[in-house]
Formats: sequence, C-alpha cells, structure tokens
Amino acid sequence: MSNKPILFADCVSAESTLIKVISNTSRNMHLYASIIDPALFNSEPCVAAFSRFARSSKVAKLQVLIEDHKLFAIRNPAFLDLAQRLTGRIEIRSVPAEIRVDSACYLLGDEQSIWYIPDSGVLSGTYNESNRVRAQKLAEQFLYLWERSKQPQDFRRLN
Repeated sequence: MSNKPILFADCVSAESTLIKVISNTSRNMHLYASIIDPALFNSEPCVAAFSRFARSSKVAKLQVLIEDHKLFAIRNPAFLDLAQRLTGRIEIRSVPAEIRVDSACYLLGDEQSIWYIPDSGVLSGTYNESNRVRAQKLAEQFLYLWERSKQPQDFRRLN
C-alpha cells in the first residue's frame, strides 16, 4: 500500500477515490462531514459501494457524523434510505453545534485509508491509501465527537 497522497479536484476523481476507500475497507468506516455533497454521497455508485460494504460481513460498520440533519435528509435521500434499511450497520448522528470542530469532510477506512476534503464547500482534497498516524488522529477526533452526538429522532425508521 502506498503512503503517498493522491490529489483530487473534481467530482469524478473525488467519487473514484471515495469508492476506493469504501471498497478497500473491511471492518469500520468513520465519515465526518459538515456538509455532505449529494453529488457524491447520494450518487448511485457511492450508495451501492456503501451498501456492499455494509453487507460484506457481520463486523462491517459505518458511522456517520453530520451537522445539519434536516439538510442531509433533503439532499441525500438514497443514502438516508440505505442507512435506515441497514440500521445495525450504518448509524448517522448529528454533532451538537457547540462542539463542531471544522468544515472538513473525511472518510476513514479501517483507521488506515483517508479520504479528506479540508473545506466541505470546495470539492478538492486528498486520498491516502495508508496513513495510520494521521488516520488515528482523525479517528480519535471522530470518536470524541461520536460520544457526544445523538441520532436525529426523525432518522429512525418506523416499523
């Protein structure tokens, strides 16, 4: 695995590198986004990749932290529907405003692979196949926020 970051600056390369992280992850993914771009996360290829991951094994788990759950629901209905169907594998929580840390968007795969956009408003960032040190730091930040966040009530599917 390469430790050298790959730059992306458009939707096509952002999506292809995002799908690489998803496809190469076997156990856990952490997704943090102040704004989740529907061109990526609601696209059929990405939703299908997340679905394959979540169904790949009993230990596969995707944890998602977002800021604005109402905007997320409007902009990402396919991703939200997948999360509601796979509640044991995909969990979405909303970060309280008082502890939000930055405007970044990142996906960590098995605390090794990193897909990172420094500013969620600009679709430009890096993909790194293997950077355990940086991934561990981001995972610690993610878990700190995860422990202080809650699942939005309106995201729960009624049976």
